[in-house]
Amino acid sequence: MTRVTVTRTSIRCTFIVLVTAVVLYIHVSFNDGQKNQNIVQQIEAAKSVSLHKEDLPTIPHFNASVSQNATVNRWISTDSANSTSTQEILSRRRRVEKVCQTTLVSGKVHGVFTHKSGVIYCYVPKAGCTFWKRVFTAAGFGNGQDPFSISRNTVHSQYGKGERYSSAHNETAYPTRLMVVRDPFSRLLASYLDKIYLPNFWSNEAQYIQRGRRECSSDFLRKHFEQMASKFQRTGQSYSTCSERMCAKYLTFAEFVYGSIHRKEAHWVPIHQICNPCAFKATHIVHLESFSQDVKPILAKMEMGHILNSLDQKTQVELELEMLINYHFEKVEEKKVFMFNRSCITLRELAYRLWQTFQWKGYIDPEMTYIVPDDTLAESSIKNDLIAQVLRARESGLGKADLMVSARERFQAQVYQTLPKYLFENLMIKYKTDFQLFGYEDMRDSMYSSLYNSDLTETYTNLNSNQTHT
Repeated sequence: MTRVTVTRTSIRCTFIVLVTAVVLYIHVSFNDGQKNQNIVQQIEAAKSVSLHKEDLPTIPHFNASVSQNATVNRWISTDSANSTSTQEILSRRRRVEKVCQTTLVSGKVHGVFTHKSGVIYCYVPKAGCTFWKRVFTAAGFGNGQDPFSISRNTVHSQYGKGERYSSAHNETAYPTRLMVVRDPFSRLLASYLDKIYLPNFWSNEAQYIQRGRRECSSDFLRKHFEQMASKFQRTGQSYSTCSERMCAKYLTFAEFVYGSIHRKEAHWVPIHQICNPCAFKATHIVHLESFSQDVKPILAKMEMGHILNSLDQKTQVELELEMLINYHFEKVEEKKVFMFNRSCITLRELAYRLWQTFQWKGYIDPEMTYIVPDDTLAESSIKNDLIAQVLRARESGLGKADLMVSARERFQAQVYQTLPKYLFENLMIKYKTDFQLFGYEDMRDSMYSSLYNSDLTETYTNLNSNQTHT
């Protein structure tokens, strides 16, 4: 009976969301200058809706002492030092299996990458997919090429979609089944920084969100944008970043969340909707938070364990920072394909945004200031100057690693504090199945408590008490 109720409820919700999406699309397409009233009404209605226990189910963490046998363990390698323990791997797998048995998990399996060793990878944007695409590309097409030498642009443009998942990708053909997951809140913030703050989605998603914006936020990011505009506007005249309509380059995190809450974009859609672990039957569920330990058994299976051994973490991060800089400069400089971005941002502003992103993510010394080159510096030199400054800031930051970590955590707390409570609760509902499947309830509850001085456990207790008395 419970399963039937859940199914019917899910079908009704899915139908409502689908109809709303169609209406929104038609409305926005023909009324670019008007406010998106459907989204406004939908979000406004959420303000009066209280959280219910069924909206945020909490499943206890599994006991790590799982019984083991040769069949279950045949796909787990325990030889590598500092690898994630067998018990933890099994615990994650059992957790997913239990949720799949008790909860209707929607979603399909989209693109996958395969390896001759029997490894199959279901990729998820903003959860380490660039690393794995490089690994599978090097293994399949690279002829022994170092994966880290493959540019970000190449790996995403030429090999980014992988293979369409089909019955040929069954458990017999590919017994080692990998997916990577991430705390939904940090994944959402990473999507904002990489796609909305940096000039990746300005001509599509950001434009859509801006059209539906009811009013501009007035938080610290708005002040940041006002300061940025005074530095880099070609006219040299200050103006309100809120009134800028052409480029959608000044969306704050709160505006992004408000406008994207119902957008099914792969970089912030719940993970289970693009890589359903109940359908994929993952044997290895890698957490981005413990990535270097989790990936060792998989790389050993693919006979590519040397990848992590040949490069220390310091060198890997420096290479990645340089590749990110090259990637974004290439994108902006591709006039034919990215003419829109070219007209909306100068290379000096791009360099500044990249520097700020690296500081917010905790990659470089948060106390160092980027020295913006003056207008006389040739465009070809701006990138090299940025790389040199970033590497110096990285080196400086290594001497105070705790400061970089605290800067990243402080920024995440700061941006989430800009969200009204009802909007944060909508995010909790949106990602509730990911929290269940992958064991991120503690992070969710901790953030809720710190932001609103309210304990979700106490909320659940009160709800249970009220239900008992009624």
